[in-house]
Amino acid sequence: MRMQQSALRNSNNPGRPTLAGGPSLETFESDDSSFSIRIKKAGHEIHSKDLWAIFCVICLALVTVNSLGFIIMEYWIMDDNTADTNHRNIPNSCEIYGLSKNVPMCSWNDRDFISYVTIVIWLTMIMTGLGTEVLFWLMFIKGGWDEDRENQWKLAQFFFPLLGVAFIGLANTHNYFAVPLAVITTWKFGFPETMTKLHVGMHDVDSKFLVRLAAFLSGVGTVLHHSASALYVATVVTGLLPTNRFVLQITLPLLMQHWFVLLKYNYNWAYVFVETILEVWFEWTTFTLIEFLHKSHWTGGLMATVMIFAHWLYFLSGLLGLIAEWLEEDEGSVRKQWLIDDSEIGCSNEGEKLSDNGDSIRQV
Repeated sequence: MRMQQSALRNSNNPGRPTLAGGPSLETFESDDSSFSIRIKKAGHEIHSKDLWAIFCVICLALVTVNSLGFIIMEYWIMDDNTADTNHRNIPNSCEIYGLSKNVPMCSWNDRDFISYVTIVIWLTMIMTGLGTEVLFWLMFIKGGWDEDRENQWKLAQFFFPLLGVAFIGLANTHNYFAVPLAVITTWKFGFPETMTKLHVGMHDVDSKFLVRLAAFLSGVGTVLHHSASALYVATVVTGLLPTNRFVLQITLPLLMQHWFVLLKYNYNWAYVFVETILEVWFEWTTFTLIEFLHKSHWTGGLMATVMIFAHWLYFLSGLLGLIAEWLEEDEGSVRKQWLIDDSEIGCSNEGEKLSDNGDSIRQV
């Protein structure tokens, strides 16, 4: 359907420049993305109860998946006594400096305190990213969605790998500018990708069940994916995870996946093929290094587990979306055949009437 629309536009505009053997150069600017469709489906206002419901789902997903990820890594995959053994004997800071021992944090060692700082940074990044999505969503609803914003959305996706390299590199040098840059990049400059997916899945009663389920799973996957990315930056920038080749290695297949993100608008099957190969590479790398990450600190194993689960949700959502598209195409072909049959029956009835009238005229 997208390619047919592009061909129609090209036929109507013969002077438009085209790519050899492919769509016009403006196809990448003018085709509606699934994101723009979700924005338009949301209508011209957002009810506060809908937003609260979405935030409840986000909190539930974060708490449930991160808790299960920690339990799986700490008590099933790994032995609890082997995790983070290099940092269990760091002395108590309050005992060293003779500060008040009434503060609960005085029972922590320095490594525990760094964990506390990391979690605060992580939650700050998530709250800022999601809050920015809500603010931009309200702006889009007020100002409407047009081709310029569609192009801006695609540019935000296009520059993700480059900006991702920047904030990963900054985090591995313990530069805290990685924190705001990661929020801007991961949440794509505030475009409400997460919120609109969950809104369609939870509140779009006009869409079919499979479409809503695919959008909901993709929305939950996006929440987990972005939270895992934020946790990576927070743990590396504070030094909770070591900065070495193994910690850097797990990010490279993820960056490569974002090289090809714009292919989905015109070459969807090529996009699926490339992303599947890179997904195998990412999971192979992660499962190889997950023991090292968890032994470095439990947040490392948690981050890797949540990211893998988010990618599984993405692939399940994509599969459901393909099934829904096939069913819609089959239903459309059946409806078209019904219309053809009805028209043929109508023509046949008209012919019979004319034949009857001709016989009666001849009889007269």
